[in-house]
Amino acid sequence: MELLIAVLILIALAIAIRYFAKRNPQQLTQETDLRAHLLNVSRMSGTEFEHYMADVFKLLGYKVRVLGGAGDQGVDLLLRKGHEHVAVQCKNYKGRVGNPPVQQVYAGKQHYGANQAWAVAPAGFTKGAFALARSTGVLLLDHRSIERLIQQAEQQNRSLRETSVSQQVHNAASETKKLQGADLTHELERRSEQEQRGREIECKREQERQRIQDQRQRRQEQNKRELERLREQQEQQRQRKLEQQQKLDRLRYEDLLEPVW
Repeated sequence: MELLIAVLILIALAIAIRYFAKRNPQQLTQETDLRAHLLNVSRMSGTEFEHYMADVFKLLGYKVRVLGGAGDQGVDLLLRKGHEHVAVQCKNYKGRVGNPPVQQVYAGKQHYGANQAWAVAPAGFTKGAFALARSTGVLLLDHRSIERLIQQAEQQNRSLRETSVSQQVHNAASETKKLQGADLTHELERRSEQEQRGREIECKREQERQRIQDQRQRRQEQNKRELERLREQQEQQRQRKLEQQQKLDRLRYEDLLEPVW
């Protein structure tokens, strides 16, 4: 009877540890907010975008120092993690970014003694910027790169949460083994295997949700490109009609000016 009670208590403890350790409400909310705000990044001001990217890098485990403003020497953020010391410039322009930000963040890297230089621009970069980045070693990050960083942070934090759950369950099992002996340890191992299978199922579900979300994002991008193409065609048609009208107007004007003999 005492053994059965101990087993039930241990099972309840393992479930509670798994539930509370796996879910970090603040961190999960932050991940969700960053992904949601990425869809509206074009509406952010320059300062808002700098702080948004600071939150993304913090989620990846970097210590972030926000510079920005006058006298920043071309660097908006300074990142540190281990041996990494990164100078980052953020440009939230409507169109593609050219060479100047690449030049500035490269110079800023030297100024702050960083060992890497990154330029972030959701709208992308020109061919000239890519060419300069290759020769200077500056890493360029666009909208898709930011999305991949958030995915990387989510996967990294999910792995840490699962590791924490496994470790706490293992610790609980070891303590119970000392108190109840080998029979209780066997029961714990069986429950632990069930927990592991549950995590694997949950991981597969998360991968499926991610796949569906990626498909939705690709469809949105395709629709956006198609809309831009249609708008461009309409503008070209309007321009041609305008040129034809102007030509007709000139002909009518020349006819009016032609002398009558």
